[in-house]
Amino acid sequence: MKARAISITAVIKTMILTGFFLLLAWLAQTGELALFINPRFKPLTELSAYLLLAMSVVQATQIIHKPSVHSHTSCCGHSHNGSLLPFILTLLVAFLLPNNSLDASVAANKGLNFRLSGDTEAALTNIPRPLAETLTKAQLIQVTDINFTEVMFEVNSFPNDYAGKEIELTGFVLKDATMLPAHFALARYVIVCCSADASPYGLVCNYPVTDYPADTWLTIRGTIQLEKQQNKNTAVVNVTTAKSVPKPARPYIYPSM
Repeated sequence: MKARAISITAVIKTMILTGFFLLLAWLAQTGELALFINPRFKPLTELSAYLLLAMSVVQATQIIHKPSVHSHTSCCGHSHNGSLLPFILTLLVAFLLPNNSLDASVAANKGLNFRLSGDTEAALTNIPRPLAETLTKAQLIQVTDINFTEVMFEVNSFPNDYAGKEIELTGFVLKDATMLPAHFALARYVIVCCSADASPYGLVCNYPVTDYPADTWLTIRGTIQLEKQQNKNTAVVNVTTAKSVPKPARPYIYPSM
């Protein structure tokens, strides 16, 4: 019988590929995949998981092989296993650390998307406004996961059209040093592709009860009013009722959905 040997490199590669397959399968099964990517990419992610499984099976067939001079070393005689270390560390981090959604502290670093600059406002003249007629006629503007980005765009970009309108909104409390003492922001993260492009959008709220800590999830109802900031009108919700609510199962907004 011909001699056979076990390739340590093939074993490690097989374990890495299997690990990434299990990671993607677990995220898809638990629904936590939505914490990292837009759900519309879930079918592609599941396809990638199956491809990784197939690759791990192919790699496993190379574990037991006929020894050769170049089986485990490069032309310089060095092992290639060191190049696999980043993949191993990635898997360890993914499995050992908890999956948490983005919070208010991250929003402070990313910057708040509540109001537009003067240059952007000047370019709004010819932008389509498909919800404008519906929202301006509504007695109560109810903000949902489906219309969130459109409503935020309308109210923040054209505040004069919505002054005096009642609005209901759910989001997390966000504060920064530039806000007045009675002000806080109610925001949601909007993700187009993945969590790397997540940006906080929302509305500034005026409410005498300001002891809500950052990241508290609230459902508020109030009336949109105008405040002068930097010589232009800005939409601020004069809150009449605020109720603490549990964090949603899907805290992010996916506009492409």
